[in-house]
Amino acid sequence: MNQMKYFKNTGTVKHFISVFLIIGLLCSLAACSGKNSEGDKSGGNTSDPTQTALPSVDGAPASVNENAGNEEIAGAVPANVYTALDNKVCGFGFAKAPKGKVPDIGSYAKLIDNSKALYVGDTSQKNLYLTFDEGYENGFSGQILDTLKEKKCPAAFFVTGDYLKREPELIDRMINEGHIVGNHTWSHPTLPKIEDETKFKEELTKLDDYLAEKHGVKTTYFRYPNGEFSERSLKIVDDMGYKTVFWSTTYKDWERDVSRGADYAYDNIVNHVHDGAILLMHAVSKDNAEALGRIIDTLRAEGYTFCSLDELNFEK
Repeated sequence: MNQMKYFKNTGTVKHFISVFLIIGLLCSLAACSGKNSEGDKSGGNTSDPTQTALPSVDGAPASVNENAGNEEIAGAVPANVYTALDNKVCGFGFAKAPKGKVPDIGSYAKLIDNSKALYVGDTSQKNLYLTFDEGYENGFSGQILDTLKEKKCPAAFFVTGDYLKREPELIDRMINEGHIVGNHTWSHPTLPKIEDETKFKEELTKLDDYLAEKHGVKTTYFRYPNGEFSERSLKIVDDMGYKTVFWSTTYKDWERDVSRGADYAYDNIVNHVHDGAILLMHAVSKDNAEALGRIIDTLRAEGYTFCSLDELNFEK
């Protein structure tokens, strides 16, 4: 009888011990689960307010700084460096200066000085650089080329894709007679408004590829359509290896159906040149075509030398 009570008591003790062990095991599992839940936060849980995601660039996934607020990220630079640059459209232009004076281009000077661009050459030398923009043909480029050939005067012609396709014979003349053919973009857009970098670059590379394929030459000189540029566009063009050419002497001569006479063209160029001037003229102008020979003769008589863009120093 006493032996039976012993076994019953022993069974009861064993039962309590088993229950106690099970409860302990369950508590241990719950504690481990809680620790693992906290551990997820240190592994990149972006819902944690102590972690800050870097801005996404061009649709790429944003990266996470797991130490935000604790230490600075080394080299935290956007993948596309151009997005940090000002893309406000600037329209290059200036008030005319009297003869012998370089025009003041205001705030544009700093932007140009910080890029591989020029609007004026060496002002300590009596050199001039003659350039023409060719968006389309108006029947006067042949006459201009005839005058340049007669006067043995170098020039640069900045052409568009449409001009390249439509005027292959004139392009060949420019090249064969020793002139520079420059890049004026394929379709003459406002470049800063093209935010897609690939499409931006295609405006230049498409023209160069066509020029190389059809005429066997490459160009490194570039001019903005309508003179419209931005800090961002200057940097992209620089990085593509181009030398951007603005101007310091010009006048309103691009209206194809407006003619004020050869004397008007002559006066607006000759009376506003200066040492190192880059001259911009539009080949659509009948006035320019008729005045060009006299402009060259007068300026040479004044001691100026017409030089190729190849003689400009773009290193700063």
